[in-house]
Amino acid sequence: MNGEPERPDGAEQEPRLARPYMFVGGRTRARGPELRLETPLRPTLKSPAGAESPSARRVLDACLGGAGSVAELAGALGMPIGVVRVLASDLVADGVLEAAATPSTGEGPMDDVHLLRRVLADVERL
Repeated sequence: MNGEPERPDGAEQEPRLARPYMFVGGRTRARGPELRLETPLRPTLKSPAGAESPSARRVLDACLGGAGSVAELAGALGMPIGVVRVLASDLVADGVLEAAATPSTGEGPMDDVHLLRRVLADVERL
């Protein structure tokens, strides 16, 4: 035990060699739209030339492989959510990815409550 939280699968956690913002050129803000965690993303027919960095290419490849929302991408890639938000937003701005409408109808906290209730109802139906 080295002071790091243990992973549930028992595997050793690799030390992070770079700060997360280095994956996005030191930026903390995206060039494109602000994306919510549940924003579904899908590739467009545009050439993937906008995915110039290896990290952006990983995000695009994950979308091509079927990963859906910003949160799902972060989980599938093992990348911090803030990094994925910036990279995905940049790819949306470049026209390489398309951000679909989210289930929420607005930006207020009550919309989040309604969304959570719908998710809970769907989970209970399982």
